Amino acid sequence: MTDKDSFDFVKDSIEPDKINDYIVKVGKNLAKDNLSNLLYLWNHSPKELLDDILMNLIWALGEYGEKFSLSKPIIKDIINYYFTSDRWIREEILIALVKISSNNDLPDDVQKILEFSLQDDYPSIH
Repeated sequence: MTDKDSFDFVKDSIEPDKINDYIVKVGKNLAKDNLSNLLYLWNHSPKELLDDILMNLIWALGEYGEKFSLSKPIIKDIINYYFTSDRWIREEILIALVKISSNNDLPDDVQKILEFSLQDDYPSIH
């Protein structure tokens, strides 16, 4: 099954397991044109579904950003999720931002995340 076939199979799915499997597959075998599929899932998934696939999406975007350039609006969207997410998502966002920073300039908003993360009162999950 080609990447296009795989994406067509999951893009309108409401089954988080199928979508997460696709995201992980894409994240492990990145190509430059995968970004549009990841962003489609990010921007078009209903909130309940997005909650179930968000961690894998952030992970895949971090992997993508380590290898390819990401636009500032995409990075800002990731940053914005930090302040409304649970600790697991926040931890994944921090890891993704470190990866993204190796190949992209990060906006000043990252400083807010670093300050906020230092105030979190729970031990690291790693």
